[in-house]
Amino acid sequence: MMPTNLPTSHSWSKSTLAWLALLALAVLTYILGLGGQYALTNGDELVYTHIARLTAASGHWLPLVSDLDHMRNTKPPLLFWQAIVAGDWGRNWNMAALRLPSVIYTLLITLVVGSVVARISGDMSKGLMAACIYLAFLCTFRYGRTYLTSAPESFWLNVPMFFLLWRQLRSSRPHSAQAGPTSAPSESVKSDARTLGWLTHVGLGLAMGIGLA
Repeated sequence: MMPTNLPTSHSWSKSTLAWLALLALAVLTYILGLGGQYALTNGDELVYTHIARLTAASGHWLPLVSDLDHMRNTKPPLLFWQAIVAGDWGRNWNMAALRLPSVIYTLLITLVVGSVVARISGDMSKGLMAACIYLAFLCTFRYGRTYLTSAPESFWLNVPMFFLLWRQLRSSRPHSAQAGPTSAPSESVKSDARTLGWLTHVGLGLAMGIGLA
């Protein structure tokens, strides 16, 4: 979902470079201290880690294993499978490894947000600004780098929306230079929006299913 007609090098002004530097700093902030004991999180993370660790020790994907009463099937298995794979079935069991998938998901969402805003505005600096703003939210930081469901859930549930938005932007871009800002979408754009193939529908359905899981 990378942009194909973003502003060229002449748009890389001092402001753009400043936003790019700020974004790099934000990404570094999300990565540093990832395995720390005092990372901004909540107690649920340790419960999920406990279940994932014991399930990995059993050598089986299912059933989920837990020593805590009434805390075995508290979340769908996909969350615990993510930790099992990230921790290499207990051979690399540390908090940095378990939290890394959430950070990757968060940065993927950031990439999409920045790309879409840059595409809509035609200004790279605004796209970088949007990416920085997304990473600056406390809730993004708290749930976007810890072993919780929020980051992968947000990514997969937003894939269909961003895909349809990106498709519409790509279809309408050639017409924007000819039509005014208040002009109605052309018939070709409307037709293009109705020509999603069955494979695309299946893909969007799978993305929704993974998000719900």
